[in-house]
Amino acid sequence: MSSRSDSEPDSEPDRAANTAAVDAPNEKVADLVTQPAVPNGMLERISMDPTQGANFATEPRRELTQAVRHLIDAILTRDDVTDEVLRDAAIATEDLAAQIAGSPHEAKARGRRVPSERTHGDYLTRSPIVGQVNPVAPPLEWEVRSGRIFGRGIYHAAYEGPPGYVHGGWIALTLDEILGMANVASGNPGMTGTLKIRYRRPTPLHKEVT
Repeated sequence: MSSRSDSEPDSEPDRAANTAAVDAPNEKVADLVTQPAVPNGMLERISMDPTQGANFATEPRRELTQAVRHLIDAILTRDDVTDEVLRDAAIATEDLAAQIAGSPHEAKARGRRVPSERTHGDYLTRSPIVGQVNPVAPPLEWEVRSGRIFGRGIYHAAYEGPPGYVHGGWIALTLDEILGMANVASGNPGMTGTLKIRYRRPTPLHKEVT
C-alpha cells in the first residue's frame, strides 16, 4: 500500500530480537521476565514463493474463504433479514463448520499440531492480512516487482472503524505486514520491533486503495 491510504509508517520494523522483555515500572531491567521471542529458524522458513502453501491454498479452500467473507459482510450490512433466516443460517453454518472440522477430538488434536509441525513456508497463505485462505484477511492483492512490494484492494464492512472508513488498527496491521513482506522478499526476514504511524486522513471503505 502506498501513501494513497493516507497512513504511513515512520520506520521499518526492527529485525527480531532473540528475547522479549515485559515493561514493568520500578523494576530493574535484570529482574524483567524474558523469553525466546521466536523459535529458532522459524523466520527463515517464511517464504514469498507463491508455490509455498499451494497444497493448502487449493481453489476450493479459496472459494470457501471468499464465501465466508461474503457471509461476514452480509451479517454486518443487512438489517432487513428476519430472525428466522438468521437462525437458519446460524444452524447451517455450525453444521458446515462441524463437517469441515471433523469430530471435536480430531479438531483439537490438529490444533495442537499446527504450530510445531508446519514448515511456515505457507505462512502468507494463512496470514490475517494477505492470506488467500484466511477469511479474516481483507481481499487484497499483492506482488513483488523489482524488489518492491505492490498491493491494492478494497476494505469492506468487516474492517470499519469510524462510519464509512477503515479502522486504524487494520491500517496499522496492513503496514506491519507490508514491511514484514519486504523483509522476507529481501532475504532478511524479521519481526516488527517498532512501528510508528501517522494517520493523515481516514481511509474509505468500499474504494480501491493502492
